[in-house]
Amino acid sequence: MENPIQVAPLRSRAKWPIYEFLGIRYYRKPPTGYYKSDHKHGDQYLHRKVWEHFHGEIPPGYDVHHKDTHTDNNYESNLELICEHLHQSNHASEPGRVDLAKCNIKKAIDGAVKWRKNNPEQASEIGRKGGAGYKKKREAAGFIDKICIGCGKVFKVKPMDADRQKRCSPACRSADRRTSGVDNEDRICTICGSSFRINKYTAKRTCSYICKNRLLSQIKGL
Repeated sequence: MENPIQVAPLRSRAKWPIYEFLGIRYYRKPPTGYYKSDHKHGDQYLHRKVWEHFHGEIPPGYDVHHKDTHTDNNYESNLELICEHLHQSNHASEPGRVDLAKCNIKKAIDGAVKWRKNNPEQASEIGRKGGAGYKKKREAAGFIDKICIGCGKVFKVKPMDADRQKRCSPACRSADRRTSGVDNEDRICTICGSSFRINKYTAKRTCSYICKNRLLSQIKGL
């Protein structure tokens, strides 16, 4: 099987090696470190071309990931196909990337707010185009299988929702919420005056079946 072949740098002072695959040379592109061909050959990424050569076309919503995180190791054995959202999450959690990301996000938000105030019409148009583009990308991504952590059932989910959506249905989400007790509150029994804990969405007014029967008797007596 053919693999990327390291070739001699074109210049003696070249800092990074140049790789050749299927007759096309690839050069390291800062700051990402990925290897990319020149504009003449379509600005192709080396790791993606290697994967497509051995495994075929990359499905929409998926990325080619370097297993050892070294972007200069583009041999087929070091590459794997993972969903785009998971790929971005893995890189975002790398050491030093979290603080850098927070700093960059703050700068971007401040800059975006200022720009939107000065260019409201252009901002609205960009927002509409971005929403339409994401909708098209989401529709083309298809579905993947995932196991519900509530009932164990296998269900379908979009790749970009895989990390967020952990349960198969609203029923499983509601059951998990009831079990966690996050919606519980303290109430005072209308019959004996004792305090009891109950889900806030439940209409129960008494602390026990005894008090419940006494309440029903009082209602019937009226």
